[in-house]
Amino acid sequence: MSRFKSGKQLAAQGSSAEALQEFAWCLEHGVEHNPAFVGVHNTFLVTAIHDLGTQYPPAAELLSHRRALLEARILTGHTSFEEILEVASIDRVRNEPLRTLDLYHRLRDLHPDSEAVLDLWHAIIEDLYSRRFFSEIASELPATRAWLNKFGGTDELVTAFAPGRLRSEVATMAAIQYGALLAVGRRQDASSFSDEITAAHARADVFGALAHEARRANEPQELDRLLAKAQGVLSGAEFEAVQQAASAPD
Repeated sequence: MSRFKSGKQLAAQGSSAEALQEFAWCLEHGVEHNPAFVGVHNTFLVTAIHDLGTQYPPAAELLSHRRALLEARILTGHTSFEEILEVASIDRVRNEPLRTLDLYHRLRDLHPDSEAVLDLWHAIIEDLYSRRFFSEIASELPATRAWLNKFGGTDELVTAFAPGRLRSEVATMAAIQYGALLAVGRRQDASSFSDEITAAHARADVFGALAHEARRANEPQELDRLLAKAQGVLSGAEFEAVQQAASAPD
């Protein structure tokens, strides 16, 4: 972290070459030096290098070279989730989400049974949704279902192994897929999908996330159906939380 802070200070002072040296070290060695740096690596660090590259071309070249190396590794099917997140982060800051989607399609075609396929889909789905690529998400319903089945597991598995982050990501992934299906008019598929998810994860956060998407999509019948189901399986306080989530601002 100290070298990342140093790089930011140097960049602010206009010492671009020196700043890039610090950022490059962080890119290559930051996580191995401090595993907690992984969160910064795929967010603030990549953004800092991208921003520096708008004024100092060697920084942009570093990101391009880094992405090319990572893409080559990913396409072998033998990669890490961290490398996948980094590629997705680079494409995100460069406003090139379709490059990540293209990489996903090529990886899926080359190595359909690789866990990396699901990791990459998980890494890009939220960005695609924020950019309103609903058709692309809707067409990948099997990938979302496969991710939820493999990594979401049952409610007991989620509670045992990842009570915080994974539970939240299950709700997010489910809501994004459900919202995309509604957005492209696939209401029956959306209803069936929501039934699958709420059967496996009968929790307030999941019901709330789905209900929020139904309200956003102006699907009152879907919303009423979800609320009725939630009321039948949740406690009073949990159901109130679902109602609040459904009506929360977008």
